[in-house]
Amino acid sequence: MTNPGGEAPEGTVGADLAPITGITKESWRFALDQHIEPWRGAQASLNTAMGTVQSNISDFADGQLALNNRTDLLKQVSGYATVFLGRNWDLPPNAPVVLPFNRQLGPLKNTGVNEADGIILKAKGLWRVEAHMTLKSSVMYTQVTYSTGPFGIPIPVFTPYYMPVGTRFRIEVIRLGDGQLLSVTTYNTMPDGRMGQPGLTAPQSSAFNHTFVVDIDPDDGNTWCLVRLAALAVPGPATLGHWEGTPAVFVCKAYGGTALSSLTAARWSVDTDHDEFLPDAPDGGTL
Repeated sequence: MTNPGGEAPEGTVGADLAPITGITKESWRFALDQHIEPWRGAQASLNTAMGTVQSNISDFADGQLALNNRTDLLKQVSGYATVFLGRNWDLPPNAPVVLPFNRQLGPLKNTGVNEADGIILKAKGLWRVEAHMTLKSSVMYTQVTYSTGPFGIPIPVFTPYYMPVGTRFRIEVIRLGDGQLLSVTTYNTMPDGRMGQPGLTAPQSSAFNHTFVVDIDPDDGNTWCLVRLAALAVPGPATLGHWEGTPAVFVCKAYGGTALSSLTAARWSVDTDHDEFLPDAPDGGTL
């Protein structure tokens, strides 16, 4: 029973229970503190265990890792290698970076795995490279509007907005001896803005390939070629409606593991005719 605006009947138990129970705010806080520290410790232990599982989950999930030394399975293949990202990585805005594909998946033939960033080709001929990447990318900015509060006082209302991030990928073929770029192909990707906030911020996958010819002396490491994947994340403008002191939040995460990343090189032929590199074609007029 309540008694708004009136006096409580005699004998009514009020909000202050301390005289009856002996429990005060201070004593209750002290009792709670005895239990919250062990709970925090258990939570920290659980987070550590889950982090260990997540970092190694690809090793448990992909049986190809057990076949890394089975070169006998490549008897009919003249050249092969697959690598993947062993970790997730955050990409910076407007700065090209080379993605560290350096974890071997399956056996190798006429190839090697670079310690930093890709596949080394050790045989001449026609090669084809397949790349698979999964990114989560967006720019979030906050727009401020005002509503009228009590006594006509304006109250700020902050609304988050998301903008897509375009990412440019380059499959690069580089000669190890002098670092010369022998072949390159570029792919541009963009999250599907029609999906709204979930589509911009959820991981999305892209797959692309490159076919090229190289002339390599298998006995001369200076002529071997490195195949690697570079990325450039380019956020769009996100300044309109900024609240002073609230900068745009840029996110571009590349996901690793054998299910969400791969870089594969396969040798198709030993022919080296028509080895030409023309990265920029001239204008040809109107068709």
